[in-house]
Amino acid sequence: MEEADDASALDPKLASLLLFGHGDAMYLYNMPTRASLPRRVDVDDMMRGHRWWTTAHGWLLMARRGSPYTLLWDPFTGRCIFLPLDHDGTILTQGGRWRCLLTRHSPMDPTCVVLIVDLTDTVLWYCHPGDQHWVKKHQDQYL
Repeated sequence: MEEADDASALDPKLASLLLFGHGDAMYLYNMPTRASLPRRVDVDDMMRGHRWWTTAHGWLLMARRGSPYTLLWDPFTGRCIFLPLDHDGTILTQGGRWRCLLTRHSPMDPTCVVLIVDLTDTVLWYCHPGDQHWVKKHQDQYL
């Protein structure tokens, strides 16, 4: 697990946020203040190089295009937490409908579980940041 600093979470004053893209650019909009938020310079490059999914905690689950690398990324600080590799390319396949959930406010909490739910199938994957492998569960396994 790697992190840029030891702050535990995104600033709660930033919630609720909308994240949307337009062309090659990505925008963050703070709904309570009705204002666009400034972006780090590297945000657009990071967004173009990855497929991404939002979490309710403000982190983005990122899957690098054409590679097995997965990570959680804080778009405000640039903090990255590396997750297990997707060696067989089945966890975050292009075109799938996914939801990413964190069981703790901070993914740096050692008890945090990163859960990926396939919304079109009865499959989910989970890991703890720092794990070596994703665990796959199919509906038949947990009924």
